[in-house]
Amino acid sequence: MHHRRSTEARGGRQPPPLSSFLFRSTTTFEKNPPPPPTRTTLFNMPPKKTGAAGAKKGKTSAYNKYMKDQLAVLKTEKPSLSHKERFKLAATSWASSKDNPKNKA
Repeated sequence: MHHRRSTEARGGRQPPPLSSFLFRSTTTFEKNPPPPPTRTTLFNMPPKKTGAAGAKKGKTSAYNKYMKDQLAVLKTEKPSLSHKERFKLAATSWASSKDNPKNKA
């Protein structure tokens, strides 16, 4: 059998009315919750750097242009090869390519 503690056993304090739990006012914390943690606070890292809006990208190098073109050609000519194998072929052919500035002497 469960016995309720008397008011004397609680040090003369009355329990708060049930309505105070059901209809309590919101605290400042509940009205203004703290912001969610950021990447910096979670991982103790500096914030990511972002490029300026509308900033121009650098000029595409001769090598990157050659590789893009060669990979497209090899993909149509040799579709059975994996990307890795096509990339190796294109990179190897770059050494003797006329598009390579080192070969334009």
